[in-house]
Amino acid sequence: MEQSEISDSPPVTDTTADDRNTTATALRRQIVLLAALSSSSRLQTARDLLVKNRYYGLEAWQVRRFAEAEGNETPQWQTAKSLLDKDIADLNADGEIIEIQPTPGKENLYRLNPTQLRQTRVLFTPQESAWLDAALKFLDGKHQILREKIHGLTQAGSRITIDFDPMVRIPLAAQQMYQAILKHRRVSFEYKNRRGEISHPQDFEPWKLYFRRGFFYVQGKSPKHNTPVVYHLARFQSEVELQPAPHEAGANPTPPGQYCIPLTIPDPCLDYCLEEPLVLAIAPKEALELRQKSTPLKQAPHESAPLNHPIPPGWELYQVKNAQRYRWYTWALEFLDKVVVVSPEALRQDVIAAARHLAQNVTEIPKPQRNQLKPENSTPNVKSTKLHRDNTGLLRTRFQAICSFIHLNQQLNQPITAETVAKEFQIPVTEVTATLNNAYEWGAGEYDMDENLRVDESDDGTLTISTQPVPEWVTAFGLPSAECIPLILSLEALSRYLPTRRHDITHVELKVLRCYLQDETANLELLGVDQLSRQLEATMQTLNQAIKQRHPVTFSYVDAHNKHSRADVYPTELRAVRSRVELEAFNPKKRSHKWRTYWLERMSDLTVLPGTFPSDLPRRSDKPPRPVYLKVRAEALHVAEQVVEATVYHRANNAMWVQLDAYDATWLTRHLLAFGSDLLQVAASPDFPGSLGAIKDTAARALMNYQV
Repeated sequence: MEQSEISDSPPVTDTTADDRNTTATALRRQIVLLAALSSSSRLQTARDLLVKNRYYGLEAWQVRRFAEAEGNETPQWQTAKSLLDKDIADLNADGEIIEIQPTPGKENLYRLNPTQLRQTRVLFTPQESAWLDAALKFLDGKHQILREKIHGLTQAGSRITIDFDPMVRIPLAAQQMYQAILKHRRVSFEYKNRRGEISHPQDFEPWKLYFRRGFFYVQGKSPKHNTPVVYHLARFQSEVELQPAPHEAGANPTPPGQYCIPLTIPDPCLDYCLEEPLVLAIAPKEALELRQKSTPLKQAPHESAPLNHPIPPGWELYQVKNAQRYRWYTWALEFLDKVVVVSPEALRQDVIAAARHLAQNVTEIPKPQRNQLKPENSTPNVKSTKLHRDNTGLLRTRFQAICSFIHLNQQLNQPITAETVAKEFQIPVTEVTATLNNAYEWGAGEYDMDENLRVDESDDGTLTISTQPVPEWVTAFGLPSAECIPLILSLEALSRYLPTRRHDITHVELKVLRCYLQDETANLELLGVDQLSRQLEATMQTLNQAIKQRHPVTFSYVDAHNKHSRADVYPTELRAVRSRVELEAFNPKKRSHKWRTYWLERMSDLTVLPGTFPSDLPRRSDKPPRPVYLKVRAEALHVAEQVVEATVYHRANNAMWVQLDAYDATWLTRHLLAFGSDLLQVAASPDFPGSLGAIKDTAARALMNYQV
């Protein structure tokens, strides 16, 4: 998930001209430039625009001094002025958005082209308003004026479907980390690792914050590690304490350039590299996947690495340098009885402990009931009086939705009771009553409820809604220009944390931009949202046409091991996975595993072949997948999210249900073993009756291989 400054006044850093020319920084400069032009009623000079846009790297006093210098020959002024001219040229590339009026003997004057502006007011639905409230949580201050404007631009009397998504409950640690990233500040905190040990990371440099399957993670640099380190925010044991600013501490914690760009952050790395080489003993002709990812040890054991443990006779030694700890731990569990971890000792002991747990502690239970399998985005069963303050934005959404429902039926002269509302929204009557009675109490303080909506209950139980007059300034078109840049960037960040809701949040982001620029034709290209390189964009367009017309394609491909190959495939689907784009295709030339996934960024020399491929391609398996349910610890989320066929259900009491769509017993056993010590129970399945026995037998053989 990707962070950047969310205000017009970025922190003071040593910014070079090369840094200011990066794509992301140029986009931010152009947004603020458009904001300065749209918020002014008079023509602007270059000096005016440079004063209002500190992304050009000049302070106000510097602009005045440089502008007064004879001939404006000061290098800093010339650099900033050339960037301004370049931004205006880029914005006007597809049409004259900014008008330039030459003035003889004086500076040019600039304004937005009046033909580009629209005065149509943009309204928000109650659910869009809830997303705006969630984004506002990442900004310092109450922003009460902006909140009032959002409420004033929220549609009244609209019937909507509410999805009570608990994922927008942003913990305090996430907000604190977000602010630390924006300010380039080091932090310290108390942390509880997977083993229950408490540590005190100091001088941690947070680089990016992201949301994954119900949890927040932060990645950054620790003084103890040379590679990125990831911390699970749910395991924080204290508040995040910000360290002194970089110029005060005499250090610059600015992370590498690829982490500074807010819209192009690469995939989060949930792992760290082992300090010493990983040495494995692999059974003959087994675990071919791991053999391909490792290097055979040609030397004698005593010459290559210290082997303090015996290995099964005939097994072959392999070595992996800079091995990622959790990734190889999971692979060692998948091939539990075919691989022995020789070193490092800590990883070996973790695998042995997982094998003991699988052999002794995993039990079988009946298939869970439907009420136990709540989707991950369902509403938790929490009493209304104990709802967390972070959820007040959604509570207001519920309140407004109920008001909208009552208002519609009131116009149709249909009496509405609490029971009717409960049936409509499929929530208990007590929830409806609590929502109406406690709405203002929940919204106290930072999240004030809309004072214009009132719901009264008559003696016969009928609910009626009344509205108070709304001040004209609240419903007038537009949003405060000074507030919109932070709001847009916070919405962008929120959409990265919630990738499954990205479409909804981006839609709200587009509305904010149109309010901001007073232009109903504006689009998010100005923000660089989801922009890819021209080459990748052309590849996507070519593949889209091939998929629609069922043309086979051929391309060169570089796999994860840097091996070059040529692929002739039938493209079937393009999909975005995290920060990359993947192609799912059918490769008829492969003997097995004909369905393949290719990363577009690794493709080159794409060519569409003549002819068409059949529409009835074989499925991934001759039989449809069959569900198998298992109960695991909540900490095993990072394992479940790596399995495409896994569905995570609602977590409770530090445990969660996971559904695996299994094709065969071998695949199922391997993926059950991958959960290791986090696997608690396996539900009995008529399709795979021996799954629990297979796990225990595999673990018992592994313990014999480890000779413990």
